[in-house]
Amino acid sequence: MRGSALVMNAANDDVTDITAVDEDKDDCVIETQEELNERKFKPLYAYFVLFITLIARIMVQWQRKGINYSYGYTGLGLKMNNPLYEMGTFYPQLTEWYGWLIGFFYTIPYCFFGLVAGKMTDTVNRKTFLGIVLILAGAAVGVSGVYDSFLLLAIMRMVHGCLNSASNPVSFSLIQDYFPPEKRATANSLIQAGNYIGVGVSSLSILLINQFGWRYLYKFMGGLGVIFGIFTMLFVKEPERGDSLMKLQRERKQERRQKRTLRKLQMAVSVDFSKA
Repeated sequence: MRGSALVMNAANDDVTDITAVDEDKDDCVIETQEELNERKFKPLYAYFVLFITLIARIMVQWQRKGINYSYGYTGLGLKMNNPLYEMGTFYPQLTEWYGWLIGFFYTIPYCFFGLVAGKMTDTVNRKTFLGIVLILAGAAVGVSGVYDSFLLLAIMRMVHGCLNSASNPVSFSLIQDYFPPEKRATANSLIQAGNYIGVGVSSLSILLINQFGWRYLYKFMGGLGVIFGIFTMLFVKEPERGDSLMKLQRERKQERRQKRTLRKLQMAVSVDFSKA
């Protein structure tokens, strides 16, 4: 009996040693979130996506500022008081409503829809969402240049305010999952710079208006936005979300724990058989 007890204790010690070694081995296999991000980081493609989101920010800001240059443009010679070139001449109502169109009617939808867009970004396919936002933003601007309706112009301004706001959270969310933590600050700052670059680029509107008229400017910005939105949907891949990566890590860790428990039971059963 005493000999059997010694054999039993020795077997149990062996099981403990084996499982301890297995646990240490498994724990070493588990990656931290930072290590996982670093391993999945593909610089060339990540910076391509960053370039796409940067252009998207520039584009929507240009579209936003288009009305400023269209209304402010004053033609010379045959272009003076010509509704083809002067938006203010075509829409006399702008004298009274211009401040509302660039202020209240734009910023209120911009503020509130950003909250909705942020919530949607947590659940939807983000590259598709960004592509749709760019397409609709371009369509809103293009429609304003095609149809002769001041009411429609005002409505499209509000629609574009919503879409401009929606492009913010989805852009930052994409970059968060394409770049590891130590590179995100730089990437985010570049996206934010797109807002100011877009304002600067919008000054090119004067050249287009002077050459072709304000309607051409709106159609050009709208068509460019639609094309770029389609390009985004075709060539940008939806990355794994950061929370999805962490969930996968937890699931793998749980699987390892279950395997260790099963090995312990198997070893305990084998010890019982050897005792018998």
